[in-house]
Amino acid sequence: MTKKTKKIILWVAGIWFASMFFFGMLSVFFDNMREGSAEPQQVLEQVEDVVDVQDDSLLLMRCKALYEELMEMKERPTFKEYGFSEAGPHKDWLKKVEDFTQEENMRLMRAYGIVPGDIKMLGLEYVSSRCEETEFTKSKRKELEELFATPLRRDAE
Repeated sequence: MTKKTKKIILWVAGIWFASMFFFGMLSVFFDNMREGSAEPQQVLEQVEDVVDVQDDSLLLMRCKALYEELMEMKERPTFKEYGFSEAGPHKDWLKKVEDFTQEENMRLMRAYGIVPGDIKMLGLEYVSSRCEETEFTKSKRKELEELFATPLRRDAE
């Protein structure tokens, strides 16, 4: 074998090893990218789940605040006299209950089995009964107070 042939063989072998090394590194790089892109997607889904639960909890807290406000209002003489009429001081409460969007209503129903309309109906029942307890108000209050005391999500059961 001549010196020139040895150089050519070494040159070809060097190119072959360099290309194998290059393609091997390229393969490892793309495998890591593929695995890396799946992991952030899983993290993103988990974060979205946590955000959804927090949003649902905030909606339930709004309902609880409206319920507590109703329980205070029904003890006032002005509530018995005016109810939710435009002339009375309690009309804004009804508007706050009605401010929940359809999406928020659906989220609350799916998560906790409650809609703000339940609290609205309780308030309207107090208006029609002149703040007297009825079978409806007793059962609805019991249901709401149990939910607010231990707010278990339906999907957690």
